[in-house]
Amino acid sequence: MKKRLAPLICFLAALFLASCDVDTSSISNTDSSTDTTTSAPAPTTSDPTTSEPSTSSPSTSEPSTSEPSTSEPASSDSSDDTPIVPSAYYSKVDFSQTGNTLRGNLATLLNNAANSVPNYSKLNTTLLKSDLNPKDPKHLVGFYDRAPLNPVWDSGATWNKEHVWPNSRGVGKSGPGADPHMLRPTSVKVNSGRGNNFYGIPSKDGANTYDPGSEGYPEYRGMAARIIFYTATRYWKLNGLELSDNPSDSSSKKTMGKLSRLLEWNATYPVDPTETYRNEFLYKQYNVRNPFIDYPSLASKIWSA
Repeated sequence: MKKRLAPLICFLAALFLASCDVDTSSISNTDSSTDTTTSAPAPTTSDPTTSEPSTSSPSTSEPSTSEPSTSEPASSDSSDDTPIVPSAYYSKVDFSQTGNTLRGNLATLLNNAANSVPNYSKLNTTLLKSDLNPKDPKHLVGFYDRAPLNPVWDSGATWNKEHVWPNSRGVGKSGPGADPHMLRPTSVKVNSGRGNNFYGIPSKDGANTYDPGSEGYPEYRGMAARIIFYTATRYWKLNGLELSDNPSDSSSKKTMGKLSRLLEWNATYPVDPTETYRNEFLYKQYNVRNPFIDYPSLASKIWSA
Protein backbone atom coordinates (compact mmCIF):
# COMPACT_ATOMS: atom_id res chain seq x y z
CA MET A 1 0.00 0.00 0.00
CA LYS A 2 2.77 2.32 0.99
CA LYS A 3 4.59 1.62 -2.29
CA ARG A 4 1.57 2.70 -4.33
CA LEU A 5 1.01 5.96 -2.34
CA ALA A 6 4.57 7.21 -2.57
CA PRO A 7 4.47 8.27 -6.26
CA LEU A 8 1.14 10.01 -5.70
CA ILE A 9 2.46 12.01 -2.79
CA CYS A 10 5.50 13.11 -4.79
CA PHE A 11 3.29 14.21 -7.69
CA LEU A 12 1.03 16.30 -5.44
CA ALA A 13 4.03 17.96 -3.73
CA ALA A 14 5.54 18.98 -7.07
CA LEU A 15 2.22 20.41 -8.21
CA PHE A 16 1.89 22.53 -5.00
CA LEU A 17 5.38 24.00 -5.31
CA ALA A 18 4.79 24.96 -8.92
CA SER A 19 1.68 26.94 -7.95
CA CYS A 20 3.69 28.97 -5.36
CA ASP A 21 6.37 30.11 -7.81
CA VAL A 22 6.25 33.95 -8.05
CA ASP A 23 7.75 35.97 -10.87
CA THR A 24 9.70 38.74 -9.17
CA SER A 25 10.97 40.32 -12.36
CA SER A 26 8.10 42.81 -12.43
CA ILE A 27 8.87 44.24 -8.98
CA SER A 28 11.10 47.34 -9.11
CA ASN A 29 13.69 47.95 -6.39
CA THR A 30 13.17 51.72 -6.79
CA ASP A 31 9.44 52.09 -6.65
CA SER A 32 8.89 55.89 -6.91
CA SER A 33 5.55 55.60 -5.20
CA THR A 34 7.35 55.05 -1.88
CA ASP A 35 9.86 57.97 -2.08
CA THR A 36 10.93 58.61 1.54
CA THR A 37 11.99 62.24 0.89
CA THR A 38 8.37 63.39 1.14
CA SER A 39 7.20 61.05 3.84
CA ALA A 40 8.51 63.12 6.84
CA PRO A 41 5.99 65.49 8.50
CA ALA A 42 6.30 69.20 7.70
CA PRO A 43 8.21 71.26 10.30
CA THR A 44 6.21 73.39 12.72
CA THR A 45 5.59 76.94 11.62
CA SER A 46 6.35 78.37 15.07
CA ASP A 47 10.13 78.10 15.21
CA PRO A 48 11.04 78.80 18.88
CA THR A 49 14.41 80.19 17.91
CA THR A 50 12.91 82.98 15.86
CA SER A 51 9.60 83.70 17.54
CA GLU A 52 9.38 87.04 19.35
CA PRO A 53 9.30 86.98 23.12
CA SER A 54 6.30 88.31 24.95
CA THR A 55 6.21 92.11 25.17
CA SER A 56 4.95 92.01 28.73
CA SER A 57 7.62 92.25 31.41
CA PRO A 58 7.54 91.51 35.14
CA SER A 59 6.22 94.42 37.15
CA THR A 60 9.36 94.48 39.29
CA SER A 61 11.89 94.75 36.46
CA GLU A 62 11.97 98.49 36.20
CA PRO A 63 10.23 101.57 37.59
CA SER A 64 7.12 102.83 35.89
CA THR A 65 7.70 105.44 33.22
CA SER A 66 4.31 107.06 33.70
CA GLU A 67 4.58 110.61 34.96
CA PRO A 68 2.71 111.41 38.18
CA SER A 69 0.41 114.38 38.47
CA THR A 70 2.16 117.72 38.71
CA SER A 71 -0.41 119.06 41.16
CA GLU A 72 0.26 116.77 44.10
CA PRO A 73 2.49 113.88 45.13
CA ALA A 74 1.56 110.41 44.00
CA SER A 75 -0.70 108.50 46.36
CA SER A 76 0.72 105.69 48.46
CA ASP A 77 -1.09 103.04 46.44
CA SER A 78 0.11 104.37 43.07
CA SER A 79 1.25 101.82 40.50
CA ASP A 80 4.42 103.94 40.22
CA ASP A 81 5.45 102.39 43.53
CA THR A 82 6.19 99.00 42.01
CA PRO A 83 9.52 98.10 43.64
CA ILE A 84 12.53 97.41 41.48
CA VAL A 85 14.01 95.06 44.08
CA PRO A 86 12.87 91.86 45.76
CA SER A 87 10.45 92.69 48.54
CA ALA A 88 12.64 90.81 51.02
CA TYR A 89 14.82 93.91 51.49
CA TYR A 90 11.84 95.83 52.89
CA SER A 91 10.17 92.88 54.59
CA LYS A 92 10.49 94.42 58.06
CA VAL A 93 8.98 97.76 57.05
CA ASP A 94 5.26 98.31 57.57
CA PHE A 95 4.25 100.46 54.61
CA SER A 96 0.83 101.12 56.10
CA GLN A 97 2.52 103.46 58.57
CA THR A 98 2.95 107.18 57.97
CA GLY A 99 4.85 110.19 59.26
CA ASN A 100 7.82 109.82 61.57
CA THR A 101 6.87 106.26 62.46
CA LEU A 102 7.49 105.15 58.90
CA ARG A 103 10.52 107.40 58.66
CA GLY A 104 12.03 105.86 61.79
CA ASN A 105 11.45 102.31 60.57
CA LEU A 106 13.14 103.09 57.27
CA ALA A 107 16.09 104.67 59.09
CA THR A 108 16.48 101.52 61.21
CA LEU A 109 16.46 99.37 58.09
CA LEU A 110 19.05 101.46 56.26
CA ASN A 111 21.46 101.67 59.17
CA ASN A 112 21.15 98.03 60.20
CA ALA A 113 21.46 96.72 56.64
CA ALA A 114 24.65 98.62 55.81
CA ASN A 115 27.61 96.25 55.70
CA SER A 116 30.28 98.96 55.93
CA VAL A 117 30.84 102.66 56.57
CA PRO A 118 32.13 104.48 53.46
CA ASN A 119 35.27 106.58 53.66
CA TYR A 120 35.11 110.05 52.11
CA SER A 121 38.49 109.75 50.38
CA LYS A 122 37.86 106.24 49.06
CA LEU A 123 34.69 107.47 47.42
CA ASN A 124 36.96 109.09 44.84
CA THR A 125 37.08 105.66 43.22
CA THR A 126 33.54 104.53 44.11
CA LEU A 127 31.97 107.44 42.26
CA LEU A 128 34.05 106.59 39.20
CA LYS A 129 31.93 103.45 38.91
CA SER A 130 28.57 104.45 40.35
CA ASP A 131 28.28 107.48 38.06
CA LEU A 132 29.78 106.02 34.93
CA ASN A 133 27.67 106.65 31.87
CA PRO A 134 26.37 103.20 30.79
CA LYS A 135 26.12 104.47 27.20
CA ASP A 136 29.53 106.15 27.25
CA PRO A 137 31.86 104.28 29.65
CA LYS A 138 34.67 106.73 28.94
CA HIS A 139 32.91 109.43 30.96
CA LEU A 140 31.01 110.06 34.17
CA VAL A 141 27.63 111.77 34.11
CA GLY A 142 27.91 115.18 35.75
CA PHE A 143 25.10 115.94 38.20
CA TYR A 144 22.82 118.87 37.27
CA ASP A 145 24.20 119.36 33.73
CA ARG A 146 24.92 115.82 32.47
CA ALA A 147 28.40 117.03 31.49
CA PRO A 148 30.77 114.23 30.38
CA LEU A 149 33.39 114.11 33.14
CA ASN A 150 36.81 112.46 33.06
CA PRO A 151 36.56 109.18 35.06
CA VAL A 152 39.73 109.96 36.99
CA TRP A 153 39.93 111.74 40.32
CA ASP A 154 42.34 114.65 39.93
CA SER A 155 41.90 116.19 43.38
CA GLY A 156 38.87 118.14 42.27
CA ALA A 157 40.52 119.97 39.39
CA THR A 158 37.87 119.00 36.85
CA TRP A 159 35.02 117.81 39.03
CA ASN A 160 33.95 117.93 42.66
CA LYS A 161 32.17 115.57 45.00
CA GLU A 162 28.97 117.55 45.24
CA HIS A 163 27.22 117.44 48.62
CA VAL A 164 23.60 117.33 47.49
CA TRP A 165 22.88 118.02 51.17
CA PRO A 166 25.43 120.81 51.72
CA ASN A 167 28.45 120.12 53.86
CA SER A 168 27.88 123.22 55.99
CA ARG A 169 24.30 122.19 56.71
CA GLY A 170 25.24 119.32 58.96
CA VAL A 171 26.61 116.42 56.91
CA GLY A 172 30.35 117.10 57.11
CA LYS A 173 32.72 114.58 55.52
CA SER A 174 31.90 111.49 57.54
CA GLY A 175 28.68 109.63 58.15
CA PRO A 176 26.14 111.38 55.90
CA GLY A 177 28.94 113.44 54.33
CA ALA A 178 30.62 110.25 53.10
CA ASP A 179 27.47 108.50 51.93
CA PRO A 180 27.73 107.75 48.18
CA HIS A 181 23.93 107.93 47.88
CA MET A 182 24.24 111.61 48.83
CA LEU A 183 27.44 112.59 46.98
CA ARG A 184 27.43 113.14 43.21
CA PRO A 185 30.27 114.08 40.82
CA THR A 186 29.69 117.58 39.49
CA SER A 187 31.70 119.95 37.34
CA VAL A 188 33.61 122.55 39.36
CA LYS A 189 31.75 125.47 37.81
CA VAL A 190 28.29 124.08 38.51
CA ASN A 191 29.21 123.01 42.03
CA SER A 192 30.47 126.49 42.83
CA GLY A 193 27.29 128.11 41.55
CA ARG A 194 25.07 125.93 43.71
CA GLY A 195 26.68 126.94 47.01
CA ASN A 196 24.89 125.70 50.15
CA ASN A 197 21.43 126.97 49.23
CA PHE A 198 18.15 125.17 49.71
CA TYR A 199 16.63 123.71 46.58
CA GLY A 200 13.87 125.75 45.04
CA ILE A 201 12.99 128.14 42.23
CA PRO A 202 14.63 131.52 42.99
CA SER A 203 11.90 133.56 41.28
CA LYS A 204 9.27 131.87 43.46
CA ASP A 205 11.10 130.67 46.56
CA GLY A 206 13.65 133.43 47.11
CA ALA A 207 17.27 134.20 46.38
CA ASN A 208 18.46 131.63 48.94
CA THR A 209 17.46 128.75 46.69
CA TYR A 210 19.06 126.86 43.83
CA ASP A 211 17.14 125.17 41.05
CA PRO A 212 18.78 121.80 40.22
CA GLY A 213 17.05 121.99 36.82
CA SER A 214 18.60 125.35 35.94
CA GLU A 215 21.24 123.73 33.71
CA GLY A 216 18.58 122.68 31.23
CA TYR A 217 17.75 119.26 32.67
CA PRO A 218 14.63 119.60 34.84
CA GLU A 219 14.67 115.87 35.72
CA TYR A 220 17.42 116.68 38.23
CA ARG A 221 14.77 118.29 40.39
CA GLY A 222 13.27 114.88 41.09
CA MET A 223 16.68 113.26 41.49
CA ALA A 224 17.82 115.89 44.00
CA ALA A 225 14.56 115.58 45.96
CA ARG A 226 14.92 111.82 46.40
CA ILE A 227 18.52 112.18 47.59
CA ILE A 228 17.45 114.76 50.17
CA PHE A 229 14.61 112.52 51.41
CA TYR A 230 17.04 109.62 51.78
CA THR A 231 19.54 111.71 53.74
CA ALA A 232 16.85 113.23 55.97
CA THR A 233 15.62 109.72 56.77
CA ARG A 234 18.78 107.73 57.36
CA TYR A 235 20.55 110.48 59.30
CA TRP A 236 17.53 112.05 60.95
CA LYS A 237 18.23 110.87 64.50
CA LEU A 238 21.89 109.93 64.04
CA ASN A 239 22.96 113.42 62.95
CA GLY A 240 19.93 115.61 63.61
CA LEU A 241 19.22 116.33 59.95
CA GLU A 242 15.77 117.75 59.24
CA LEU A 243 13.74 119.19 56.40
CA SER A 244 12.36 122.70 56.36
CA ASP A 245 10.23 124.96 54.21
CA ASN A 246 12.24 128.06 55.13
CA PRO A 247 15.19 128.77 52.77
CA SER A 248 16.43 131.39 55.22
CA ASP A 249 17.24 128.83 57.91
CA SER A 250 20.67 129.20 59.45
CA SER A 251 23.05 126.42 58.42
CA SER A 252 23.49 125.61 62.13
CA LYS A 253 19.98 124.17 62.18
CA LYS A 254 21.10 121.32 59.91
CA THR A 255 18.03 121.75 57.77
CA MET A 256 17.48 121.37 54.06
CA GLY A 257 14.60 121.94 51.66
CA LYS A 258 12.55 123.61 50.43
CA LEU A 259 10.34 120.76 51.60
CA SER A 260 7.13 121.67 49.78
CA ARG A 261 9.02 122.18 46.52
CA LEU A 262 10.87 118.87 46.92
CA LEU A 263 7.60 117.00 47.42
CA GLU A 264 6.23 118.61 44.28
CA TRP A 265 9.31 117.71 42.24
CA ASN A 266 9.37 114.15 43.52
CA ALA A 267 5.81 113.68 42.26
CA THR A 268 6.40 115.49 38.98
CA TYR A 269 9.66 113.95 37.77
CA PRO A 270 9.80 110.13 37.63
CA VAL A 271 12.82 108.06 38.50
CA ASP A 272 15.64 108.54 35.99
CA PRO A 273 17.67 105.59 34.59
CA THR A 274 20.85 107.01 36.13
CA GLU A 275 19.19 106.86 39.57
CA THR A 276 18.29 103.23 39.03
CA TYR A 277 21.81 102.38 37.88
CA ARG A 278 23.42 104.04 40.90
CA ASN A 279 20.94 102.54 43.35
CA GLU A 280 21.68 99.02 42.14
CA PHE A 281 25.46 99.55 42.09
CA LEU A 282 25.63 101.03 45.58
CA TYR A 283 23.30 98.37 46.93
CA LYS A 284 25.73 95.69 45.74
CA GLN A 285 28.64 97.57 47.32
CA TYR A 286 27.16 98.59 50.68
CA ASN A 287 23.82 96.74 50.99
CA VAL A 288 21.97 100.04 51.28
CA ARG A 289 19.29 101.31 48.91
CA ASN A 290 17.52 104.64 48.52
CA PRO A 291 13.88 103.76 49.38
CA PHE A 292 12.62 106.90 47.66
CA ILE A 293 13.94 105.63 44.34
CA ASP A 294 12.29 102.25 44.89
CA TYR A 295 9.05 103.77 46.25
CA PRO A 296 8.84 107.49 45.33
CA SER A 297 5.55 108.13 47.15
CA LEU A 298 7.06 107.26 50.54
CA ALA A 299 8.02 110.94 50.74
CA SER A 300 4.42 112.10 50.73
CA LYS A 301 3.49 109.42 53.27
CA ILE A 302 6.13 110.76 55.64
CA TRP A 303 6.08 114.52 55.14
CA SER A 304 2.51 115.08 53.96
CA ALA A 305 0.80 112.69 56.40
